[in-house]
Amino acid sequence: MSKQPAIASGAIDRVHIPIRCPSGVQAEPYRNRKNFFSFLFFFFWSSVSRWLGSTHDARIWDNSRVAAEFEN
Repeated sequence: MSKQPAIASGAIDRVHIPIRCPSGVQAEPYRNRKNFFSFLFFFFWSSVSRWLGSTHDARIWDNSRVAAEFEN
């Protein structure tokens, strides 16, 4: 039998939480791909990061502590 790599048990998921339209020029970064305003909550295991609704999953991952741990 070959030695299997260690795999961490956990999950990655995200959810858009609808919000009221923010006022002013600052509103557009909160608009997501489905054309409503939201906060994006990104879950990895039991940690949560809050991002603007228009933020791409890859950007959230690239800026996470978990991704930094995988690089080390």
